[in-house]
Amino acid sequence: MLIVGDNMKITSTLTIASTSSTNDYLKTRQNDICVGTLVRAIKQTKGRGRRGTVWHAEEGKNLTFSFLLEGDIDASRRVLMASALAVVATLKNIGIISSIKLPNDIYVGDHKIAGILIETTTYHERPCIVCGIGLNVNEPEPTRYDEKATSLTALTNKSYDIESLLEGFKKVFNDIIENPNLFRDFKEEAQKRLHLVSYLHKTHQLVDFTPDFTCTIQSEKDVVDVPCEQLTFSLK
Repeated sequence: MLIVGDNMKITSTLTIASTSSTNDYLKTRQNDICVGTLVRAIKQTKGRGRRGTVWHAEEGKNLTFSFLLEGDIDASRRVLMASALAVVATLKNIGIISSIKLPNDIYVGDHKIAGILIETTTYHERPCIVCGIGLNVNEPEPTRYDEKATSLTALTNKSYDIESLLEGFKKVFNDIIENPNLFRDFKEEAQKRLHLVSYLHKTHQLVDFTPDFTCTIQSEKDVVDVPCEQLTFSLK
């Protein structure tokens, strides 16, 4: 088994009433936040996603949280993969089948239910990772913010205990982060749905990707390797 120290696990939880962004909250409070801390905000006013997209969440209706772990850029990719698999597993535990849209979104069918934002920072001069996650839970009308969005309530007409979902995620994440086959499992889960990518204003099919998220795409004439950051992904 891969041995992962406590600095790569979630070890404590802090719930706050309101903040602009849980990622920013962790990055600006190095004097009173320890590595391993997860911060959940009941109200988040300026949540964001990849490439500066806005994450809307009605107060008290959804899970908006971030956690601080120790690690470099390579470790951040491991955290991203573990987080995505943990969200998928948490949803599966309540009967919701979801899928991963590379690199950092979780979909149910053709609708987005969760997003993950990984950022790197320093904590007392050590490289650290801030992982932010937004999961639409009891949001009654998620499509008013984004026509592609959904929530657990929108899918099932039920209400869910947000604290229980968070506890379930934490347990699964702390197990998965130790998995020596993490990339294999992540890749297998991600490839359950066919990914299309937009590159140089054209749409191509994703063929493969590596642990550092270099993507192999099928162009009109050849197979090309492209960094994930240069691509826009969609599910077919």
